[in-house]
Amino acid sequence: RFTRDLMPGSSFTPDSKALLTTWGGKIWRVDVAGGNAAEIPFTAQVKLELGPLVKFDTPLDTGDIELRQVRDAALSPDGKRLVMSALDRLYVMDYPGGRPRRLTSDTVHEQHPVWSPDGKSVAYITWGNRGGAIEVVNADGKGAPRRLTSEPAFYQLPAWSPDGARIVALRGP
Repeated sequence: RFTRDLMPGSSFTPDSKALLTTWGGKIWRVDVAGGNAAEIPFTAQVKLELGPLVKFDTPLDTGDIELRQVRDAALSPDGKRLVMSALDRLYVMDYPGGRPRRLTSDTVHEQHPVWSPDGKSVAYITWGNRGGAIEVVNADGKGAPRRLTSEPAFYQLPAWSPDGARIVALRGP
């Protein structure tokens, strides 16, 4: 996705006959008409000043924190519970006025929670060292999450079918 800055910046030449782009750590000129690519030689002498080493003696992540940003908040079908992602973990709470509690005990990143139409399950996206997956967990947090995908990928925006029989999502490499 362009928001993840995975693709290099490219530009057409003023006459629009070639594209200047990068790959493999080099700069290339690609002819639009024929697709022939020619490396553009490039070297640079760089002297980069670094600032002083910054060290903190204050331990981090040692106590409770007040979350000020939650993501992907979704109200249950009956309007009585809220599921959300905060600090890459799923939380569920009674709505309004409940206290958030972890929905899973996993250590992977958890995002994009969505309620099943009957409100008994929550589907969500995970991300870890081996890639991403779609998982489902009981909305009460009991039982282990079930992985629905076998192929690691970049999943996003899961949605349940109205009858709750299927989950669809966008998938990228």
